[in-house]
Amino acid sequence: MKTRTTWLAALSAWSLAAAAVSMQSSEAPPRVATRDDAFVQRVAADVLADVALGRLAAQRATRPEVKEFARTLADEQSRAYEDLKALAWGDPDVKTWAARLLPTLKQRLARARELAAPATLVLER
Repeated sequence: MKTRTTWLAALSAWSLAAAAVSMQSSEAPPRVATRDDAFVQRVAADVLADVALGRLAAQRATRPEVKEFARTLADEQSRAYEDLKALAWGDPDVKTWAARLLPTLKQRLARARELAAPATLVLER
């Protein structure tokens, strides 16, 4: 009886060990950080800062066009951040996302520069 119990205990221990090794080998190997990872982290921080600043500007601006621009910026950057989180960081996806977002970013930069320029008064005679 002792031999049978010892044998079952040994078999159970071996089965558990085999299962543990099997589970370890089926896990994906740890991912090595890439340049895209660093890029995504920097972009994520910038996007979150843009969202916060856009919301603050929308609350405190006195000119309606600045308020509207700030709201638009915050909304667009919020959507961009959600897209970025969904990528979680596949290299080809990051490049595609950045290429898709670039035209909008250029438009927002041009509009921000317009709004920052001194207002020109046109006097009617």
